[in-house]
Formats: sequence, structure tokens, C-alpha cells
Amino acid sequence: MSTEEILNRLLAMLWAPQNVTVPPSIPWPEVVELARINDVRSLLHAAIRQASIDVPQPIQEDLRRIYYQTAATNLVRFEVLGQTLEALSAVNTPLLLLKGPALAETVYGNVALRVMGDADLTVPVERVQECRQVLLELGYSPTEVEPVPGAQTAYRLSLIHI
Repeated sequence: MSTEEILNRLLAMLWAPQNVTVPPSIPWPEVVELARINDVRSLLHAAIRQASIDVPQPIQEDLRRIYYQTAATNLVRFEVLGQTLEALSAVNTPLLLLKGPALAETVYGNVALRVMGDADLTVPVERVQECRQVLLELGYSPTEVEPVPGAQTAYRLSLIHI
């Protein structure tokens, strides 16, 4: 059985433990490295805890540390996200929260299980400039240097409409 298959089986234990057979021998260093590459170490920690799988102590401690670190980082990110969403709501902007933060609460049910680097929002095209201004006032800055303010937004919007 490949390392990927083992990791997938271990993670599947979070959602359908009755349908998963854990291999008798698990190459823990390889499994944890693959989990690191795919940013699922917190999920792996939760799965092995839930299934009471015997894991070498150093690996168990490392996964626990990553889990709590992810939880702490995400709580700060959710606080900032809440402030951002409140500011955007104050200008009556309809928006949709995508990927990381939305999944952390709706699919995973635990903010520690989903690593988040940013928050993706979508807003109506006609509200982009107003939302951009709100974000700038909150201290956000564009990730790219624009030759003319709004040029990247206009370019991306033109691609959307093609």
C-alpha cells in the first residue's frame, strides 16, 4: 500500500471510521511528511486521536503541536476576517466567502482542521472599487504593484467578461 493510500485511509477515519481498515504497519515519518506537503497534519492528528491509533510519541507530540498552532493562528485570522466582513457589510456589500474559512466551519466543523493562508471573497463587479477602498482603509494593501490604481482589477474584470 502506498504512503498516499495510507494517509487517505487515516484521514477517511474522521468521516467514516466504520468503513476504514488501518494497515497493521504504518511508515509514520513518510505519512507525516506527505501530510505536511498537503497541509493536512491537523486533520491527521484529529483522525489518529479519534481512532485511538498507536503512534510513536515524538510524532504524536509534533502533530498535536501543529494542531494547536493551526487553531491559534486560525482564531486570529477569523477575528480579523470578522472585522473585515463587518466593514464590508457596513457599506451594504453582498459578498460570498469562499474556500478556507468557509470550509473550516461548514465542512470541517473545527477551525483547527483547515490550514488557512488567506480569505477569498467574491463581490459583485460593480462593487469592486468600493470594496477595494474599504480594504485599503482597513490597512490591506495590493499584493501586486499596479501601474495605475485599479489597473489589475480592470484587467481581471475584462478577463471575466470575455
